[in-house]
Amino acid sequence: MNTINQTSHLLLRRLTRIAMLVLASAALAQADGDDLLLNDFEGADYGGWKTEGKSFGPGPAQGTLPGQMDVTGFLGKGLANSIHGGDGPTGKLTSPEFTIERDYLTFLIGGGGHQGKTCMNLLVGGVLVLTATGPNTEPGGSELLKWENWDVKKYRGKRAVIQIVDDASGGWGHINVDQIVQSNTPANAPVDNAIEIKITGKYLLIPVSNKGRRGRMTIRVGEQLVHNLDCDFAPNKDSTDWWAWLDMSEYIGKTARISARAIPEVAAMIESSNQLRNLQPLYDEALRPQFHMSQMRGWNNDPNGMCYYDGEYHFFWQSNPAGAPWANMYWGHATSPDMVHWTEQSHALRPFGGEVANRHPSMAAASCFSGGGNVDLYNSAGWQ
Repeated sequence: MNTINQTSHLLLRRLTRIAMLVLASAALAQADGDDLLLNDFEGADYGGWKTEGKSFGPGPAQGTLPGQMDVTGFLGKGLANSIHGGDGPTGKLTSPEFTIERDYLTFLIGGGGHQGKTCMNLLVGGVLVLTATGPNTEPGGSELLKWENWDVKKYRGKRAVIQIVDDASGGWGHINVDQIVQSNTPANAPVDNAIEIKITGKYLLIPVSNKGRRGRMTIRVGEQLVHNLDCDFAPNKDSTDWWAWLDMSEYIGKTARISARAIPEVAAMIESSNQLRNLQPLYDEALRPQFHMSQMRGWNNDPNGMCYYDGEYHFFWQSNPAGAPWANMYWGHATSPDMVHWTEQSHALRPFGGEVANRHPSMAAASCFSGGGNVDLYNSAGWQ
């Protein structure tokens, strides 16, 4: 009996030890799969991060700061926003040293796109190994934060520091950052999808959401850059709030190469058509003005270049055809015989493209802001 009891006791101990090892291994595997939050900027202060200069203020911003366009795309209520006191002040946030324990560093970033001046840096062993900026250097952008992913597999186990830098003054002289996380999975960031579409109709139709992920879209026909703009792409195929359109009538019969920074299933929804796509009866929406001129889709702003010629009034305005917020700066165009009944035409001016950008690459970032117009009866400018 004693021998049997001893054998049973030994077997039980071994089984218990094996079970504990299995549980420990499972716990380690689970822990290795969990995300490690470095900072979500939800506290009253920066939580141990060193602050230099004045641009980041005493603590995280609670969204948009005075004098700033509407900041969107961040998570929760707070973010690192270096526009305290405007774009003039400079500063830096530096994280405590940490060990890289996951394959990726994911984060949201927006604001200025000045290399080395409005940026987030990763330093490993005191050496700068990765950097990212916001998207904006010229007027016409937005304060939307977008996901970025740094692949840091080769640095696992090493000690690192993150710096968020604002060393720029003037236009877009600030940086916005939120939700810095170590993860084994990349954040759900839009990717550049290259597609080709045969242009069979007047319109190129684009799915847009009022809470979408803003991404760059370029359209080329042959070697010509036709459109280059930011679109508020729907985050998935079921969340389209409305369909934007761009006039492609001069390219019917040709093939357009489109690069759309959106998730693949949304990029695949872009199509050519002779008909606009409406989710409700156009011009009969509940909040649509019924007396004053209003454009079909998107954001609109100040009137420009109004004139009268050959029995028609021409009305132009600043227009974003691919989103509800301010961005892109096309000129919309409508005509009327009496200034009461209006017909919307195709955009009169477009930024970032056309022959000007092809002949003069330095002009590819130009936007169509406020301006005037006249009727040049004698073609004195040579543009008629």
